[in-house]
Amino acid sequence: MMTLSFERFAHLLSTILIVDPSEIEPESLLVEEFGFQSIDAVELIALVEKESDQIPETVVVGDVKTVEDLYLALCSGADATQDVVTQAMEQWMPEDPMQLVTTLVELVERRALLDPDDVAVVFGEQTLCTGELADQMNQAALTLQDAGVAPGDRVLIVMPNSLEFFGAFFGVQRAGAVSVPLFHMFQPERIVRIARHCEPTAIITFEPLGDKARAMIEENLPGQNIALLCAKDLFDTEVNAKLPTPPQPSSLAMLQYTSGTTGDPKGVMLTHQALLANLRQAIPTARFTREDVFVSWLPVYHDMGLITMTLCPLYVSAKLVLLPVRLSGEAWLGAIARHGGTITAAPDFAYRYALRTTPNLSALDVKTLRMALIAAEPIRQETITQFERALGLRGVLRPGYGLAEMCVAVTFYPFEPEEVQADEYGNVACGLPVPGTELSVRNEAGEEVSTGEVGELCLRGPSQTLGYFRNQTATEALFTQDGFIRTGDLAKLDEQGMMTIVDRKKNVLILAGRTVSPKELEEVVEGLDGVRAVMAVGLRAEVGGEEVHLVVESKSSEVEALQRLVARELRRQMAIAVAAVHVVPLGGIPRTYNGKFQYGVMRERLVTQTPS
Repeated sequence: MMTLSFERFAHLLSTILIVDPSEIEPESLLVEEFGFQSIDAVELIALVEKESDQIPETVVVGDVKTVEDLYLALCSGADATQDVVTQAMEQWMPEDPMQLVTTLVELVERRALLDPDDVAVVFGEQTLCTGELADQMNQAALTLQDAGVAPGDRVLIVMPNSLEFFGAFFGVQRAGAVSVPLFHMFQPERIVRIARHCEPTAIITFEPLGDKARAMIEENLPGQNIALLCAKDLFDTEVNAKLPTPPQPSSLAMLQYTSGTTGDPKGVMLTHQALLANLRQAIPTARFTREDVFVSWLPVYHDMGLITMTLCPLYVSAKLVLLPVRLSGEAWLGAIARHGGTITAAPDFAYRYALRTTPNLSALDVKTLRMALIAAEPIRQETITQFERALGLRGVLRPGYGLAEMCVAVTFYPFEPEEVQADEYGNVACGLPVPGTELSVRNEAGEEVSTGEVGELCLRGPSQTLGYFRNQTATEALFTQDGFIRTGDLAKLDEQGMMTIVDRKKNVLILAGRTVSPKELEEVVEGLDGVRAVMAVGLRAEVGGEEVHLVVESKSSEVEALQRLVARELRRQMAIAVAAVHVVPLGGIPRTYNGKFQYGVMRERLVTQTPS
């Protein structure tokens, strides 16, 4: 858990080295530029421990090259909250064979040692056993090392859901490097943008890069000498060499680039120990066991699909039935029925989509399903009610809340009571914090608000990020002075500590002094005839405040009638006048690759008068 900012860390280091703090940059070389020695490390550890709530890691000078390496090593130490996580795991799994595992690499190795023939992943007609996974991980590490990948380097992984993804993901880490999984559709522009930021040594793709894509990458990334590798070559190339030194618990395991729509790339830095902490927080909370069968179509390159639905089953030795990243209610629910699936997860919209589009829904027997996580976007009570009613389930859909800056899992709705509660505005409660994670709801002054009051949700725990990779400004803005992460979400806590998200802080509309949630406006409109999806956006009015623009996806040819209907209902139900209703074709509302509305993109379109 990091409670010490890089700026403060640099100041402490400067006092020991007797240099100006401005001379200390993340990429500065400790020994070559400053003559850093072991005695300096001892003094620095003492200062860090005195100024923070953490127990710094022991540092071997030869193992850290740059100031950033030193910062990451020191500021990812253990704290008292990890004891809470340990206790929770001991109560749920008294004989946890993974108890002493400290990195994801060790997790794969330990699982392969204990159960080499256990099926870890099923993908179509293919299977991947844990022993095969360990072999692929080691072979990939050797191939990457031969291609010039060194410990601490970044490696982009641009792959769809597949068995090969896992050998690549863990192979990068076995090479001591940092996995950077990206959107599976090959988009050279996005790859170039991320690569400019994190400067990878290699890029792994599922298929060989086409000449045009390869040329674009090489043209836009001159001088980086990036190895462009095909996934199958990682496991087929014979390399006569020794495996590199495995990573440490404090080493970066991956960068999770957020799905944000604008601004500088933000690579969330996640260490091995943070990821393992989050697994150990989620497993007892969601009651995952070896007997579970996970079924997922979620992308394995993103947090919920990767950590909740991939790493958790690997930890408990459960089977994962993985589907392509293609939302099909028939394929998804059919796989649960065929494989006896017990665990699944998806955003709210996916459950609603499955209800609308799956033929013969009542014929699908998914009674084995004991928990379906619903998270990653605002949750609607009617989604839970309708989905469970249609499939004859009860108490199965469990709301949760998470974010990449905490690995993923933050809160989970308990299994009892079965009925999920919502407030008077229809906001569904997202549950209680996972063991070891602290929730704090704060006002603009940074002070905690009273129970039931709305404020910004702030978080702290053993799974939190160290910050954003090479983005000191964003990292400083992310953390409070006492080490909590600012989520940008507006929330409230009840007397039992149950957390409810009200809205995104940055999306709140101020209309003539009245604070309005876009979600409230959208829910009024989305039930109207002809409306398939709706987004509410606030634009600066000519005379102070904001004005409301509604963007509606519709197939209706009666555009003017639909616009009048939408405006009339908002005026009738909420006494809000709409500046404009923009009707766009289906798919006209911009979304991220995991289905979240891109409010910033639409706001820019409206300003330039091109909403569709």
